Amino acid sequence: MGFRNYSQKSRSADGFTLLELLIVLAIIGLMSTVVLVSLPGSKDTLDLKVSARDVMIQVIESRTQAIRTGRDVRFFLNMTNGEFWTENFGNARTLPEGVEVEIYTAKAEQGENNTAAIRFFPDGSSTGGYVRISRGQNNYRIDVNWLTGKIVMDHEKTQN
Repeated sequence: MGFRNYSQKSRSADGFTLLELLIVLAIIGLMSTVVLVSLPGSKDTLDLKVSARDVMIQVIESRTQAIRTGRDVRFFLNMTNGEFWTENFGNARTLPEGVEVEIYTAKAEQGENNTAAIRFFPDGSSTGGYVRISRGQNNYRIDVNWLTGKIVMDHEKTQN
């Protein structure tokens, strides 16, 4: 009878190394990225989502500045050229071409040249309203509660 050395495992019982698993995960990640980018309309959908988040961040910044400075601050949106900005803070940004925008706000906040605003007060409340950003069937709506100033973004997809 021979003795078997149990201290040495056979190569087949080792399984996969961490490096091998990471390489496989990286390949899967690259393949899924290529597939997502090649889907029709995915770039437009991604551009719209990024634009909606940019607008939402600017709306949040407007509210934050009102609370921080203790004075009224307005978020402006020009529906003709897609520019949006916070009053007295930072530079105007512009939505990508092909993105449609609308704003619903208090009559007192509707200005000239197709520009309107949502005003935030030092206590965090606002004049309320919403901003809708759309391209094709995809819409993002950023709601601003007039009483609390709470800002919420929802994605809507319309059917033809």
